[in-house]
Amino acid sequence: RGRQVATPCLIDSLPPASYRLGRHPSRIPPHMAAMLLDALGVDPTKQSPEMLENQQGISTLLESRGLSPLESEDIVSKWLLGHRLLTYAPPLRFPGDLRVVCAAEPMPTHAMDDMGIEELPRRLWQGHIDGGLSVATVPGNHMSMMSGDNLYHVAAEVDSWIAEVTSEALR
Repeated sequence: RGRQVATPCLIDSLPPASYRLGRHPSRIPPHMAAMLLDALGVDPTKQSPEMLENQQGISTLLESRGLSPLESEDIVSKWLLGHRLLTYAPPLRFPGDLRVVCAAEPMPTHAMDDMGIEELPRRLWQGHIDGGLSVATVPGNHMSMMSGDNLYHVAAEVDSWIAEVTSEALR
């Protein structure tokens, strides 16, 4: 079973059943690209549709927000990899507790449809763990929770988790 680890904390991770539609994009779909840009403070309505469908265009806009070319490419490739892994290789059972910090608002349905995802409740992670599940809800949707004042709520939940894990480690 391996070694014991501290309780993991997932940030708005959808449960594996959300990916059961079995479609995985080879690029970030335009609706998701628009939400990503909006979360970074770039008005997607002022971008051409061609740019929203162009991975290099997305990377260039990410770079305009201060990310390096490697960081912007990394965001795109990791997102796509994570999507494929959850679609085709859902995680094994985890033999412990799990904390999920999730967004209070759902993502727009059209964006989820573009990605072949059904946004299911985060409580469904319980089916993948042997321990307890703690779900904390913060303002915003999957994208907007990581910007503006919403980010303070996410940070507070992560700080709480760090304090809990640290106190457990000291026992």
